[in-house]
Amino acid sequence: MANVNRYARSSHVFLCGGILSLAGLAATCFADPAPAFDLGPDEPAFAMGGNVARITQTGSSQSAVIDQDGRSNAAFVTQAGGSNVASIFQAGIQNAMLVNQAGYGNQVSSSQRGNGNSASTLQSGNGNASSIAQNGSGNSAAIQQVGNGNSAQVIQSGSRNSIAIQQTGNGGTATVVQH
Repeated sequence: MANVNRYARSSHVFLCGGILSLAGLAATCFADPAPAFDLGPDEPAFAMGGNVARITQTGSSQSAVIDQDGRSNAAFVTQAGGSNVASIFQAGIQNAMLVNQAGYGNQVSSSQRGNGNSASTLQSGNGNASSIAQNGSGNSAAIQQVGNGNSAQVIQSGSRNSIAIQQTGNGGTATVVQH
């Protein structure tokens, strides 16, 4: 069972060797395929091989589900606005996932199987949908959606695949499949 802290006010998540930000999404995440996350000594669950999960929600009618298997996995969900939905599943060792939603009616569905995978979805606006499915080791995926009604899907299998999708505006669609 994942550790869930629904009362956290803020957290810093380090992905791909640096602080993941909207401005430096692709450069930060894919510049170095080093370890997928670094949570430092403040996360005692990692010292014992445990999984870490945090959900921070403000607004109304938010939904987030985290289901982690394996060990040393980290998942973080932050939701602001209303009626946002996030679902995360991870299996394996040292997978990291970040979801940040601001607005109304945004949806994220993500799944990672394997070791050392990292994924992030950042949504700002209304009615955006994204899906990331990774199976293998050392894969990285990042989706950034700013606007309304955007849709993005990433499917990666194998090892050391990387992709970054950035959608700005309304009604964009992107699908990427890598093996």
